[in-house]
Amino acid sequence: MIAGVLVLTHCSGGNKKEEPAPTKPSSSVTEKTEAALPKVETASIDEINSALKKITVDFPHNSDRPTKDLFPKGQLEKVTGMIRAAKIDANGEYIVVVTGHATKVGPEKYNKGLAQRRAQYMVDWFANGGVPRNAMKATNDGTKKNRRAVSFELRKR
Repeated sequence: MIAGVLVLTHCSGGNKKEEPAPTKPSSSVTEKTEAALPKVETASIDEINSALKKITVDFPHNSDRPTKDLFPKGQLEKVTGMIRAAKIDANGEYIVVVTGHATKVGPEKYNKGLAQRRAQYMVDWFANGGVPRNAMKATNDGTKKNRRAVSFELRKR
C-alpha cells in the first residue's frame, strides 16, 4: 500500500475574506482544464505518491471547502493528469482511497461528518477533472489523527 497526504491547514487571520474554491466546473471549464493539463506520458505509482505528498490545501475552521486563494489548483490538475495517465480507472489495478480527518474540537458526530465531506469534496474535484468516480472512494476516520487533512492511498483492488 502506498500513501500520500493532502494536508488541510487552518489559517486564522485578520480581515481576510474567505472564498470557497470552485466545486463543480462546467463542461466548458472541464474541457479547458483538460486542454491545460500537462501531457504526462507515463506516471508511476511512486510519482503519483510523491506529487500527492507535496499538496497543501487550506480549510477554514469547521469548513469542508478550501479557500479559493490557497487552493493549489495547478498541483491538483497535475496529479489528476498523472492519475489518468497511470490508468487508475474503474477497471484498473488500483483504487484511490481518500480519507478525511478532523480535529477533536467539537462533537465527534459532527467531526466525522465534516471529515467525510472533506474527503468527498476532493473525490468530486478529481472526478470533475476526469478521474472516474468508481475508481475512488471517500472515507473518514473522524478525529483519530486530530488534524484537518485528507490522506490518499492507492490500494490494489
